[in-house]
Amino acid sequence: MTTEQASVAEANDAFYRALSEGDMQAMSDIWFPADWAECVHPGWTALYGWEAIRESWRLILEGSRIHVTAADARVRLVGDVAYGPVSELASWITPVPGGVGPMTIAMLLQNTLQAWQQIESR
Repeated sequence: MTTEQASVAEANDAFYRALSEGDMQAMSDIWFPADWAECVHPGWTALYGWEAIRESWRLILEGSRIHVTAADARVRLVGDVAYGPVSELASWITPVPGGVGPMTIAMLLQNTLQAWQQIESR
């Protein structure tokens, strides 16, 4: 692994550590605070600019505790762009304080429908 690849791997590790520890300051240290920064969380629309991205991470980190580890991390450098794909393994997610949100409700409804369809197809 080259020095550049090791730096990308360290940044990936820092990201997953900040996520799992709910550490907003560490998350802020990882992200580049620029207007052109972009982020897409699963199930969300794209966010543009550090202010919107920071607010999204604040909501996520304050709303629940997620423990995610990265497995099979590989780093690839193409020009000045680094790719660090990993297999994410979520080992637990705590309930959302203050109640559930629309995404939780939607997923519960989807899972209920799928369970009913499986029972009916027997």
